[in-house]
Amino acid sequence: MRISTLARTAITAVIITIMIGATLSVPIQSTRSAGHAPRIRLQYASFDPLEGEPYMQQSGKWQASPGVSPTYLLQFNGPVLPAWKDAVVAAGVKLYGYVPDFAFIARMELATISQVQALPFVRWVGIYHPAYRVQRALQVEAGQLPDRDLDLVIQTLPDANFSQLKEQLGQLGGHVSGEACNHFAGYLYLSLPAYQLDALAALDGVLWVEPDIEMHLSNDVATGDILHTDLISDTLGLTGDGQVIGVADTGLDSGDYGTLHPDIQGRVLNAYCRGRPDPCDWSDYVTHGTHVVGSILGNGAVSGGQYAGVAPGSSLVLQSMSTATGQFITPRDIGVLFHQA
Repeated sequence: MRISTLARTAITAVIITIMIGATLSVPIQSTRSAGHAPRIRLQYASFDPLEGEPYMQQSGKWQASPGVSPTYLLQFNGPVLPAWKDAVVAAGVKLYGYVPDFAFIARMELATISQVQALPFVRWVGIYHPAYRVQRALQVEAGQLPDRDLDLVIQTLPDANFSQLKEQLGQLGGHVSGEACNHFAGYLYLSLPAYQLDALAALDGVLWVEPDIEMHLSNDVATGDILHTDLISDTLGLTGDGQVIGVADTGLDSGDYGTLHPDIQGRVLNAYCRGRPDPCDWSDYVTHGTHVVGSILGNGAVSGGQYAGVAPGSSLVLQSMSTATGQFITPRDIGVLFHQA
């Protein structure tokens, strides 16, 4: 079982999107006009909870169990004011991530629900069902191949009990290979039989389940699959030959004509040290400029042409703009750059 780049870097909940949902409609009058009522917007469904909930199979509904309180969605009447959040927190609610429109993942005791529902700015409180915690494509795949082992990443509440979760996953036949946690969420990486997917989603503290996809570099995708520059070179024979391209960026590779990467070596006509002029240093400790230059005019020498840029026959004039302290120096008159190039 592999551990993806996400596990190694503990990327926050911004990298894996939580798309969740809920039911348990509460008749709180919305302050929004008819036709413009707030919705709960999920990958599973988008709906106005006061008008009903999306269909789900019984296996996707939350089932009460002793000692376990459900996770909820709490929706406010409109754009959320800090005072509203403070009020529900004071009532005993713990708020987690935001869900459009105007809703939050929430935990609270059963005795707290009626008090929270009575607040005039709370529109709806609903149970966060297991059905809303699983990526739709993954759910389809699991149904088609129930005996297959799935490589998964689970996003959990940041204060979820990892020890308990890992024990429960083991009971389901899962094998945990990695974990990470930050202020926003926890992550568990595992393999699990596909037929146990519903049981996994129902575990307390689980927010979202999706495939653990192995990361691959795709620097050869843009020119062919997106920009289709290969059509230009193949049909018209245009590769940038005889053209000079000016790039004003952080720098370029080693900053030494003799040791530049083979994909660009011999085609740098001139380099200007605008960020580090004394002594002149146009190397690229940031690496952004090197990536840009390679995307434009790298010839793919090292990769047999696979990772070539859009104009592999062109030459380069480089303007290194980065200072030694990380600043990016641009002239007040950017026409100076064009004149120099």
